[in-house]
Amino acid sequence: MKKLLSYLLVAVLLLTVVVGVPGVGPFGVDVVSAATGDTTPTTPTKPTTPKPTQATEITRILSIGSRGNDVKLLQTMLNSHGYKLKVDGVFGNLTLAAVKDYQGKNSLEVNGKVGPEVLAKLNPEKPTTLKVGRADFAAHGTKCFTSAVVVMAGDKIVAASLDDYQFMAADTSIGVPNSDKDFGTYYKDPARVLASKLTNADAYSANMAKSGGATISIDKNLKAIEAYAVGKTVAELEKTLAANSKEQMVDAVSGATLADTYGYVSAIVAAAKAAK
Repeated sequence: MKKLLSYLLVAVLLLTVVVGVPGVGPFGVDVVSAATGDTTPTTPTKPTTPKPTQATEITRILSIGSRGNDVKLLQTMLNSHGYKLKVDGVFGNLTLAAVKDYQGKNSLEVNGKVGPEVLAKLNPEKPTTLKVGRADFAAHGTKCFTSAVVVMAGDKIVAASLDDYQFMAADTSIGVPNSDKDFGTYYKDPARVLASKLTNADAYSANMAKSGGATISIDKNLKAIEAYAVGKTVAELEKTLAANSKEQMVDAVSGATLADTYGYVSAIVAAAKAAK
């Protein structure tokens, strides 16, 4: 009788392995799993939240009010030079004070703005990559042309230079180089020379005041337009141009009264797009 019971028990166990009867116990489950190549189910792990991406470089002008990971990078750089700023990504008064202090100690312009010159001092091992673009443009009327040069850091304009050229009276104006040599022989009117408005800013501005009632000199006008463009992207300038007429752009750019302010901003955009 005992042998019969033993045989029956073995038979039940073998049947469990073959057909995989559920609920028999872990023995049957483990054997079937191994036979089919399946793995024993495990408790799913809770997905981890990815850490926010940290900025590895600064590609825009940072100043009071700026926010973001690149501000955190700036604060970290300043802290490596002895400052004790909270790395929170907010360019507040404490960060401003640290920037100004650093500028003053390193013979930099103390303006509280962080651009290529400050970054080159803060992190000399990783200099900022700059791109330069230039464009000749018809910004003002049909009797002159504009030369625009732009420096880009990333997608931001960090410096801009404008000058306008037209033919002026030879006896009262300084012409471009070689105006009195071979280059000048191609002038149709010997009484005129091709000249820079910036080089002749005093005389040209006096003429502006006399003929048009201008109250701001040509050089100050162009510098105001240059300053307006610094810190902006091409997309931002194009958006402003699209939203304003030529007359409205005069009001959009603080400190500029030129009727063709729209054209000068467009010249900067052209130069920025040519930056390489």
